[in-house]
Amino acid sequence: MRAGMWMTVAAATLVVAGCNSAGGGDVVAKVGAEKVTKAQLDAELALSGAANPGDPALRKAMLDQIVARKLLAQEARAEKLDKSPEAAALRVAAIETYEANLERSAMMSTIPKPTEADATTFIQAHPEMFGERTGYVIERLNVVTKADPALVKALEPAKTLEAVEAVLTQRGIAYSRSVSQIDTLQAAPQLTATLRRLQPGEPFVVPEPNGFTVGRVRDSKVQPLVGPAAIRVASEIVYGQRQTTKMKERLDALKSKKVTYAGAGAADADKPGAAPEKK
Repeated sequence: MRAGMWMTVAAATLVVAGCNSAGGGDVVAKVGAEKVTKAQLDAELALSGAANPGDPALRKAMLDQIVARKLLAQEARAEKLDKSPEAAALRVAAIETYEANLERSAMMSTIPKPTEADATTFIQAHPEMFGERTGYVIERLNVVTKADPALVKALEPAKTLEAVEAVLTQRGIAYSRSVSQIDTLQAAPQLTATLRRLQPGEPFVVPEPNGFTVGRVRDSKVQPLVGPAAIRVASEIVYGQRQTTKMKERLDALKSKKVTYAGAGAADADKPGAAPEKK
């Protein structure tokens, strides 16, 4: 990094400290000739969805992000990096992202927060995540080879992880061992269902983008999530599901009215969307 950049950073840090200590009105920092105002800081905190925008540590962290962004933007303009065709395309994308975030925030503000009754209903519908929440320790064999039909057939008789390992070794298929933890509060419903019906020591297969994993439960422990903590977590999940559903419905409606695909994009339009929310 150039010495000039270090000097700019140091200067900006001094100005931030000076503004804060001097109580400079609505200006909370100066980055060169640019001012960062309290209104700007408040707006960016609101857009970030911060739960407690008045928290001093959170405000300081957001202010640091704004200062860093302005520093780098000033350097880019000084070096005329903003004049290239690529920069023009990125500028359009950045403006659209900003505008999309405004629409997203307006849309999210119309979604009702879950009531305690809503949270309780969700908890009752998903005992595996709450009253019967379980933590699993999983031994894994991680394979970076796609499972072709011959390999699948060879693995079918394997009833233990050792038997799976023997098949892989006989076929010269590379693999690695690992141990991981799974919490049914956060695990995919399909994986949780698989784990709950396994016999002791029985292996299970999880498809991966570049291969597959064969796992075995080494240990498990029920860790119930109940009471106010459960209500809080369930409320967050339900609210997140409502946000996802609202966004998908809005985008689907807009796409049906305004979007046509050409070439390779037409194939992408036929791909299935996100998985439905849990009921």
